This record gives sequence, C-alpha cells and structure tokens, in this order.
Amino acid sequence: MFKYVVKRLLFAILALFIVMSLVFLLMACLKVYPIAKAKNESTEVYEAKLAAMGFLDPIIVRYFNYWKTFFDPVNGQLFGEVFQQQGTPLLTKFFQYAPNTLYIGIISYIVAIIIGFTFGIISAVYRGKWQDTLINVFSVILISVPSFIIGILLLKLAGALNLPQVFINFDNDNFNIQELITSSIMPILALTFGLASTLTYYVRNELVEVLSQDYIKTAMSKGLKRYQIIIRHGIRNSLIPALSILGPSFLSIITGSIAIETIFGIQGMGNMLYWAILSNQFYIVMFQTFFLSLLYNLIVLALDISFTFIDPRIKIAESSQTSIYNLAKSSVYRLSWRNRWKKALVKNDLHLWVNNSDSLFFSLKELNVIDYKKKTVTINDQLRNSYNIGLEVKYLIIGKDILKIKPEIVTGGV
Repeated sequence: MFKYVVKRLLFAILALFIVMSLVFLLMACLKVYPIAKAKNESTEVYEAKLAAMGFLDPIIVRYFNYWKTFFDPVNGQLFGEVFQQQGTPLLTKFFQYAPNTLYIGIISYIVAIIIGFTFGIISAVYRGKWQDTLINVFSVILISVPSFIIGILLLKLAGALNLPQVFINFDNDNFNIQELITSSIMPILALTFGLASTLTYYVRNELVEVLSQDYIKTAMSKGLKRYQIIIRHGIRNSLIPALSILGPSFLSIITGSIAIETIFGIQGMGNMLYWAILSNQFYIVMFQTFFLSLLYNLIVLALDISFTFIDPRIKIAESSQTSIYNLAKSSVYRLSWRNRWKKALVKNDLHLWVNNSDSLFFSLKELNVIDYKKKTVTINDQLRNSYNIGLEVKYLIIGKDILKIKPEIVTGGV
C-alpha cells in the first residue's frame, strides 16, 4: 500500500509539472500584459517597466524564471504576486476568493452525491415502471439544460420566494450566518442539479447491469430477500464504476461555476480565474492550475484506495502510466539482456547459427524436435555426427529464437 501511494504521488508530481508547463506556454503566447499603461506614461517608460519585470524576455527565459520564483519566492511572496495590486501576495488574494467557491462547491458535491445515488438506485430497482420513467425524464432534462439557464430560473424563483438573490460572501461587511445560509440555497441547487442528474443516470445503468447478472439470480433462487440482494450484492458491486467519476465531477463543479458565480454575485475562484486570464495574471493562473490539479490527483488517489475497502477482491494495481513505464523498462531490459547473451555466446563459442534454408533446419523440422514454446531443441548423436555439432555447442540460434540443446533421452528395456 505504502509503495503504491508513493508511486502515485510521484506520477502526480510529474503530471502537475507537465500541465503547469503547458499552461505557462499558452499564457506566454497571449499578447496581453498584466500591467496597464498609465494615462500620461510614455511608451519608453512603459516598455522599460515591462522589461524590468521580465515580460519582454524570450519565453524560455521567462519559463525558467518562473520555476526559479516558484521554488525560491521573491520578497517572501510564495507563488508570486498580483501585478495590478503591487505588494499583494498571491495567496492572500487567492484565499479571499477560494472559501466562497469551496463552500458552495463542497455542499453541492455532497448533496448531488446523495440525490444521485438515491434516485439512481430507486430507478434501477423499479426498472421499467413509472418511477423509472419519471426519474429518467427529469435526469435527461437537467443534463440537457445548461447550468446558467438553471441559474437564471432559480434567480427568478429566489425573487418570488423572497430569498436573497445575491450571495453573501465571507468577506462582506454585512456577513452573518443566517444571510449566508439563505443566500446560498439557490447557487447550491444550480450546481447540484447537473451533477445529481448525471450520477442518477450513471448509477441506474450500472445497477441495472449488476442486477441482471447470474449470481443475482442464484441469490434469488436461494431465498434471499430482495432488499438483501440489492444492498449486499447489487449496490456494492455497482459502486466502483460509479465512484470512478466522482473525482472529475468535483473538479467540474469547482471550475465550471463561472456562470453561476456571475449570476449570483459570488466572488469565487471561477471569476478570479476568468479575470486573471483576460489580464494575463499568469501567477494566479499558474497557482490555480497547481491547486486544482493537486486536488484532483489527491481525490483520485483516495478513491482508488477506497475501492479496496468496498470490494476486497480488488488488489491495488498500478495505473496505466505506471504499467506503460514498466512495460518499456522490461522491454529495454530484455533487449539489453538478449544482446549481452548473444555477445557471450559468440565469445565463448557456445552457439551454432542455423538458417531456415540449411539442411540441418529441415532435418530438425522433419524430426519435430524443436520446441519454440520452451525454447529447446533435442539433438541426438546421429545429428551431431552428421552435421559436426560438437559437444561444446549448447545453443542453436534459428532466426530470432535462441534454443537450448537437449540431449536425446534413450530409454532402455529389461
């Protein structure tokens, strides 16, 4: 377990590095600078200011300077600063916005999981009945309608119900718990509906497939009650495929809330990221990329580990990246070992090369003494004498196959 976790964390670090490098190169291609030219500022002064901040350097120079700043903060400001607000550390700015998004996102995520799994199970249990049809209709509608449309409708509904239409942010001067709860109902519902309907559809299909398996029919024939079959065998075996989408789903709620944040006036990470991209605040964009990618990898790792507790039959396997790495590593190892073996055979004169056109090959084929599966060939004394194969020869090399010579076993009678 520990070895697996360490290996996954190392690959997560590699993935973070690749993603952040790609985002930096894309941001560097934008012809927008994070500081604006003052009204009475000359072009020479403005360009000198940009040069002093490194924005006129080549992209590769800026790239390495960024990583230098990332590991060695300038002026004690970890991960950089906000350019348009000189002296404001990036972390201070980020954590002014992050609590609002995380509060809405985490609650929406939990509520969506509860609703999605509940209605997905109900729909699967009552497959083909009116409950299943009704749930499927609402799921398809909520999946099809964009979140900003749902947000606008909920905004109108909030006005009709005398609920706050603007979210009370944590840094608001008039902040209080009651206003926070009432103003967060509609944003949470707007983010919940899309994910809940997706999970409902997914859980329903997985559970329907599990309930049609032969072992479910066997359990029914043994007299187990329906609720026991569904809970012990159905739900448990359908959880793993359904849980696999929870990691990406959480990230989609956090990053896909720009429209909802705009509609309900939430000062969150989505609006912050949108503003940072437009103004080329690459320190903010890079840190959000780092934060969200790290969060995603940790969630996926936690889900993978939880699978072993849900189903004990599952052994923690290496991820596809690790498998590809091991496959490449073993292939290189086999090639190098094969080359060293061939050199050793040539050096020690322990082998004999046989072409497919040689009479020895046809004799071996006719006698059916070649075992390609076990990489062996049986040579009797007659063949050794006929083709001058010395006793020091231990291997025959036929094409790409290296075959070990086995002496013929002669059984004697009484």
